[in-house]
Amino acid sequence: MGADPGERHCCSLRYRHVAGGKPALPGSGLRRVPRGRRLQASRSVDLRAQHHKGSDLRFRGSYHAVVPASALTQVWAHRGARRQAPENTRAAFARALELGADGVELDARHTADDVVVVHHDAAVQDLGLLAELPFAAVRAARPELPTLDEALEACVGALVNVELKCLPGEPDYDPDDRLVPLVADTLARRGRRDDVLISSFNLEALNRARAGDPRTPTALLTLSGFDPNVAVSLVADGGHAALHPHLRALRGARAGAVADRAHERGVRLHVWTVNGAARVRRLSGAGVDAVITDEPDVALRALSR
Repeated sequence: MGADPGERHCCSLRYRHVAGGKPALPGSGLRRVPRGRRLQASRSVDLRAQHHKGSDLRFRGSYHAVVPASALTQVWAHRGARRQAPENTRAAFARALELGADGVELDARHTADDVVVVHHDAAVQDLGLLAELPFAAVRAARPELPTLDEALEACVGALVNVELKCLPGEPDYDPDDRLVPLVADTLARRGRRDDVLISSFNLEALNRARAGDPRTPTALLTLSGFDPNVAVSLVADGGHAALHPHLRALRGARAGAVADRAHERGVRLHVWTVNGAARVRRLSGAGVDAVITDEPDVALRALSR
C-alpha cells in the first residue's frame, strides 16, 4: 500500500483525531473523514498516548485508519491480571484495569440453578462440577468466585470478553447450550450498559448467541492448528465480529497477511495468549486489533502506553 510500517490501514473510510467533536468509535478519539480527503490533524496529537478505552466492536462498517499501529492495538487481560491476583476474580479484573488494560477476558459457566459464574474449569477443586452444584453451595465454599453480574460490575468502563465454556467433550457439556440464553439474560437485565464481546470455540453456540442477541458482538476462538484464513471466512460469513486465533497460528509474515484478510472482510483480529514484549510488538506491527495476555503491564509497556 506504500504505507509506513508503523501505520495501520484497513478497508475503505479514513479516520483522524479531531480536537472536540464526537468520536466515531467509542473511546477511540478518532472520527470519520470522507474517503479521498487528506488526513489532517486539527491539533498536534501523540496518538501513542491515546489509550483507546472501550471497544469499536459494534462498528461493523468498513474503515481506513492511518495512525500508529501501537495506538490501535488494544490490550486485554487474560482472566484478569492473573499473574498479580487469582485468575477470574474481581481482584484480578480490578488490577488489570489499574494497570491500564483496555479490557479483560473471562470464562463463563453456569451452576445447577442457572446462575452464571466466572470460572475456567468445569469443576471447582474439592467441590465438584459447577453444573451440578447450587450456587449457594459454590458461594459458601468459594466466595471469591464471582457471578457474571459481579464481574461485569468490577469492569465498568472497560471491554469484557465473555468466553462461553460449552465445548463438546467437557464434563459439563450441554448440547442445548443453556449457557447462551443465560448470558444474554444477564446482559439484558443489566440494561445492556456493558461493553461486551461474546466468544467461544463452539461455533454452533456462537451462532445461537448471535441469533438470540444480534446486538452483542461475537467472536470465534480457534486453536493453533486451525487455518486462520478459513476461520476468517467462517466468521465473516456468519456475521460475527471477530476472530480469536491462537498465537502460534500467526507465525512470521502470516500475521500480517491474516490481519489484512480479516480487515478486508470486516473482521477484527484478537490474538491469544500473547506474552512477552517482542511478541506484542510483532503482532501490533502486523495489524492485529488486540492482544489477549497474561501480562497486561508488559504488553502496555511494549506499546509505549
